[in-house]
Amino acid sequence: QYSCTVSDANGCEKLFGPFVIENVSSADEAAFLNTFQVYPNPANDMVRIEADFLNKEDVSVTLINSLGIQVNQVSLKGNISMNLNISHLPSGLYTVFVIQKNHKAGRRILISR
Repeated sequence: QYSCTVSDANGCEKLFGPFVIENVSSADEAAFLNTFQVYPNPANDMVRIEADFLNKEDVSVTLINSLGIQVNQVSLKGNISMNLNISHLPSGLYTVFVIQKNHKAGRRILISR
């Protein structure tokens, strides 16, 4: 359970919540993924991408920057266990997507130097 307290400059406070977070994955992810991890986060020069799929079919790993521009793409078959070099990318927020047929799942990462 999570709660949020907002305070203003006059010392007034408002409490929101509690909020219960029960499921952090989407229904679409459960349809094609067992697990999907991207770490470390924040990252510096390299990220590790691991994904275990229900079906061992063609998969695409795509890295998108905060402007929605694709900065990297790799095509693979089956499960993923790879290191991705990000040393050439500027600091910022990125999303790693794994795409298999009509299914797509994403994880956000922060590149920080």
